[in-house]
Amino acid sequence: MRKFLVVLALLLLPSFASALELPDKVAGWKSAGEQVVPLVTQPDNINLGRCVYKSYVREAPRCEVQVILMEGKGPGTLYVPDKVKDSGGLFPSSSGYKVIDAAGRRAILETNENLPLSLAVRVDDNVTLTIESNALDESEIVIFAEALLSAL
Repeated sequence: MRKFLVVLALLLLPSFASALELPDKVAGWKSAGEQVVPLVTQPDNINLGRCVYKSYVREAPRCEVQVILMEGKGPGTLYVPDKVKDSGGLFPSSSGYKVIDAAGRRAILETNENLPLSLAVRVDDNVTLTIESNALDESEIVIFAEALLSAL
């Protein structure tokens, strides 16, 4: 019985030890809803982590930000290169990538004419935070990210 409890504790420890909670308020923004999606394989029920989707709204000027927190070995660790080579690729568009600093962490800022502005930052091993907004510009999304990271 003792061995069973030790094994059970070791299996449960990683999921609780790495679980971050997104705050309900971030520097003038308030939560407008949250959804937690466990990442579990079927049919083996192996826990690979979780994704937390949380919306934040600001009243003046009114806009919304989507935050996605990915934790676990399923999503893995975000790779942030030293620099990004600019390439038009096969289908050139106005999309682009920048490696920037957000609260002392290297992050990737993605712009695309057809998608929301997106900022992805490595919080820890196997923990990535992505912030998306149609309304914010590059400096505003970095300010939001820094406020959110300081609240974690």
